[in-house]
Amino acid sequence: MKTVSIDEMGNAIAKEFEDYVELSASKVKTIVKDVADDVKKKIQENAPVDTGGYRKSWEITQTSNSSLGATYVVHAKKYQLTHLLEYGHAKRGGCLLYTSDAADEGLGV
Repeated sequence: MKTVSIDEMGNAIAKEFEDYVELSASKVKTIVKDVADDVKKKIQENAPVDTGGYRKSWEITQTSNSSLGATYVVHAKKYQLTHLLEYGHAKRGGCLLYTSDAADEGLGV
């Protein structure tokens, strides 16, 4: 524990808050990245497999990175196929809801 004078107390408190914010932000970024990885893994596990290309096409993209956190998007390179598998074809019934289930689980819903 460091001793500070009354004149320096404001600066010392501000410094401690800055250190706390930096530590918290780095932990939040780590947790967000881990959740994105988990969602991607869950989607890949539940995705339909024909040739395996669709399952492997899922990736994570970081869309923003600020001092307070980061934002990641989990998406497939073959987004047209994802849409058809999720919502079905206009002339055929049925669909698979594997991506929304993984997203809900990642959000804790």
